[in-house]
Order: sequence, then C-alpha cells, then structure tokens
Amino acid sequence: MAQEDAAANVAEALPRIPPPVIIDLGSRSKKAIKKLKKGQGKLMAEVDLAIAQSQSRLPDDQKNKQIIPVLIVYTKKAKRRKRGPLPFLPLSPFSLLC
Repeated sequence: MAQEDAAANVAEALPRIPPPVIIDLGSRSKKAIKKLKKGQGKLMAEVDLAIAQSQSRLPDDQKNKQIIPVLIVYTKKAKRRKRGPLPFLPLSPFSLLC
C-alpha cells in the first residue's frame, strides 16, 4: 500500500509529459539529408508540419511552449548474401576444354 501511495504522489508531482512524436521519413538521398541538416528542403517542411500537428494536439495551457525536434538519420545495411563460387567461368579459355 505504501508503494502505491508513493507512486501516486510521484505521478501527481511530475508535470504531464506529452508522448514523443516519431516520424519515419523513409529512405532519402544524401542530398536531401544534407539539406535537412542545413534546415532546408522538403524534409524540413515535413518536420515543420509534424511539429505544428503535435503542437495543435497539446492542451491550451501548453500551446505556447517550444517544441524541440530530435531527428535521427540512419541507413540500413544491406544483408549480405552468401554466394558460392561458380562451377566454371563462361569466358575462361579453360571452360572450352571441358
């Protein structure tokens, strides 16, 4: 019982934190990512739109607060395919001898 009361008191004391906004921008070119780093381009427009949407969902008393976006840009590594050696090379002069 004491732990439940303590958890309830902590929950009331902490300000309500809105859930994080996660945006998947998908696979993009290096040029688009460079423009995003500079604060320009189509990706920056998508980020601005997401910030505006998340700000509109906030309660009225928190709408004046500044939202700081955190962006993580990553690339997926291609899976390595296992390749066995070819039984013969088609253009090798030794393949004609067989």
